[in-house]
Amino acid sequence: MSRMSQKKLSAKSAVVFPSCSTKADGSKLDSPLASQGDLWHLQPIEKPVDAYIRGYMNPHPSHRRFFTLIELLVVVAIIAILMSMIMPAFRHAVEMAGRAACLSNLHQSVTAATTYAEDSNDFLAPGCPSEGTEASCYYMQGWYDLIAYLKPVVNDFRIWSCPALRAVPIDSPANTRAWKFGTYFYFAGRTLPDFGGKAPVPDRMNRANSDWVLMQDRSDRSNWWGYYRANHGYGTFEVAPVAENNPAHVYKVGYEPPFGANLTFFDGHGRWFEQEDLVNAGPQSWGDPSPIFSVLPR
Repeated sequence: MSRMSQKKLSAKSAVVFPSCSTKADGSKLDSPLASQGDLWHLQPIEKPVDAYIRGYMNPHPSHRRFFTLIELLVVVAIIAILMSMIMPAFRHAVEMAGRAACLSNLHQSVTAATTYAEDSNDFLAPGCPSEGTEASCYYMQGWYDLIAYLKPVVNDFRIWSCPALRAVPIDSPANTRAWKFGTYFYFAGRTLPDFGGKAPVPDRMNRANSDWVLMQDRSDRSNWWGYYRANHGYGTFEVAPVAENNPAHVYKVGYEPPFGANLTFFDGHGRWFEQEDLVNAGPQSWGDPSPIFSVLPR
């Protein structure tokens, strides 16, 4: 190759390598590459990794390497396995957080009820006076209004709803029903449920023992339809808004027993009870004889 050609080639390649086709004494190398002239040493040697990357990043579609169907199926299978392992733990964590937030709301609600009693000669704000309706009723047009009793001591009525259900507060204007219901049972002064024949539930703080339940999560079973109604449970349980004009009235329904319920007592303490620790405390009303699951006072 002439020197002029070599200079032009060197200018194009921008890098000039010393010739490797001759020995030090000027004789030709006995190499198959030497027969290709002096250009072989100017051809870059491509590494395997570079070739692999180029196969994916080549801008020409005809040379691009795609994932095979088997590779995609393996990735999908791995993701599915990971999700099946993570989702139960995630649901359990959400459920535990909902229980804790619910118990906090019940504590605040009972504190509000006892604060009202301190200013009312030890009388609690009364529960629903009609034994023909359930203990979650907080308003009966022209007859009963729990909010009116508690408004002086409650700043935010979201505490009177189970956060696990995402129900609206009981004082929301969206609740326009003539008889309104919430997510908690409030038993003060009621004769139903009868708590094993020991009702009526005390209506004054000084008449109650520390083992009397004052307020709790919904946990009952419909005698008419056979399903459980509860604030806590997942899997077979579905959230069931009861009436469009009473969005504070929400519960979960399912045909398997729920997990349990948070219960708070007259002395202010409360805790979570598993479903197997709860008993039939009696019918919630004569209009709906469905049993409420709670604990009986000693």
